[in-house]
Amino acid sequence: MGFLNDSVRLIKIAKKPSLKEIWLISKVTIVGMSILGLIGFIIYVVGRLIFESIR
Repeated sequence: MGFLNDSVRLIKIAKKPSLKEIWLISKVTIVGMSILGLIGFIIYVVGRLIFESIR
């Protein structure tokens, strides 16, 4: 039962993030996802332009 005891001990030690930390994590996640989406869109548009010019 070592894993169970270790898990209980970890939950007792861990602290909940503050509202400020949650807000910061949310903003960083949104910015990161937006950047990835923009990169994907740019790759899509460039690919479309390349394949349209080949035809």
